[in-house]
Amino acid sequence: MSLAEKLLSLAGEPFERVFFGVTGSDAVEAALKFARLRTGRTKVISHWNGYHGATFGALSAHGIATARHPYEPLLPGFVHVPPPDRVHGDYPVPADEVGAAAVDHVRRTILREGPESVSAIITEPVFAGGGAIVPPDEYLVGLRNLCDEFGILLIFDGVVTGFGRTGKWFAFQHLGIAPDLLVLGKGLTSGYQALSAVLLVGRADPFGESGSGAPIHIHTLAANPLGCIAAMTTISVIARDHLIENAAARGAQLEGGLRAAVAAHPRVRDVRGRGVLVGLELQTSGEDARELEHRYARACRDRGVFVGGCVGPHPVMVLHPPLTISAGQTEQVTAALASALDDLD
Repeated sequence: MSLAEKLLSLAGEPFERVFFGVTGSDAVEAALKFARLRTGRTKVISHWNGYHGATFGALSAHGIATARHPYEPLLPGFVHVPPPDRVHGDYPVPADEVGAAAVDHVRRTILREGPESVSAIITEPVFAGGGAIVPPDEYLVGLRNLCDEFGILLIFDGVVTGFGRTGKWFAFQHLGIAPDLLVLGKGLTSGYQALSAVLLVGRADPFGESGSGAPIHIHTLAANPLGCIAAMTTISVIARDHLIENAAARGAQLEGGLRAAVAAHPRVRDVRGRGVLVGLELQTSGEDARELEHRYARACRDRGVFVGGCVGPHPVMVLHPPLTISAGQTEQVTAALASALDDLD
């Protein structure tokens, strides 16, 4: 079985074709270009606090200000909407209504921009770098419905959330829907070799007879044989060692353990996650968000656990341990994170 066939079998219907690239940013660029070719439209809707890569097209879709500002002005045609964040009040409604309010905001944005001008909506199934924001399921389902209604293509940036990170092979498999283009990278080869991929459904495919005939997105080292071997080996090991199931179990243990241990601590604002992608948001006490993250990371390191902050505007420790983490190690991480909070004051 080829790597393309393997990816299609893991993702399932309705995906029909695979395009290979080199990096996650490269794959995002390809997806954006494919959406333009397929629809003949030019605008893309993305999210503030979304993370999509470092190249100019990906960075234009990117919604994290500190990454964008040094390179502005970026490419035209990218329209940003607030994320469906239930913590920070972008939508002034009760938490259980944020998903519906955010879908309505996207609908109004599409109508203001003109549906005939919008080629794609791009989003992360979990906003990883922007603070481990977990969208309500109804929000992502609502985006699927809006795209179907207006003839827009839905792009899921699954570079961080793919290959077991959320307790499924791909995060969209939690939802009962599928995007039109699925962007993959990182876990595809476990970092041993550069390789990325875009999975496409028929209505998003710019390669067939309905394509424009424009030159396709090409890089010299795309689909390199060594990367394909690394990907096939990675997928084999994930399946052989039941790492998807382990990620689901350890993720539930980590998130549940943190909620029980620290949710009531005055320095904790929120605990959230999906699988082994968990965010621990800290409450500032007048200090800079990055400085607070650094202080907390040092306190965790002193207890034998390495953690990192996010690149979004709020102080969030984004926890993404290896898929091989054990139950005992998860307990150690939870205890260290809880204990380290005492050092903040």
